[in-house]
Amino acid sequence: MSKDDILRRYNDGERDFSGIVAPDSDFSGMNLSGIIFRRAKLAPSVFKGCNLNGADFSFAEIRDSCFDGADLRNAKFPDAILFNSSFRNSKISGASFHNAKISDCEFAGCDMQSADFSGATKESAFIGAVMTAAQIVAEYKQGRRDFSGILAPNSDFSGRI
Repeated sequence: MSKDDILRRYNDGERDFSGIVAPDSDFSGMNLSGIIFRRAKLAPSVFKGCNLNGADFSFAEIRDSCFDGADLRNAKFPDAILFNSSFRNSKISGASFHNAKISDCEFAGCDMQSADFSGATKESAFIGAVMTAAQIVAEYKQGRRDFSGILAPNSDFSGRI
């Protein structure tokens, strides 16, 4: 489906674009809050500075995409495949990445303290990301050992590991 078709239908009030294939789409700076891309294939796509507050990317396949500076508050990415994508400086407060497969993605400048990454498979650098001590301990218990580049302000790890 073309970007223009998606935008036309979204502006007409449609929100559910489940299962679509939308390669090479650039949605930079657009308001797509509440859009549903369940099981969609978005590779590559650009959502730079896009308002995706409350968007649903459950089970979506997202490759070689850019979400830099996007508003992803309360967005849903459970069971999604996220590969070689950038989320730099995005707002991910309340977002769920539960059980997502995350590989080679960058979350620099994101405050990850209130996002849910439980059960997610992460082969990704979270360079510059802000995490709580509890999140770091949870990641450690799931087998992660490299936390270089992670920011953990005011974190107390005593008695946690």
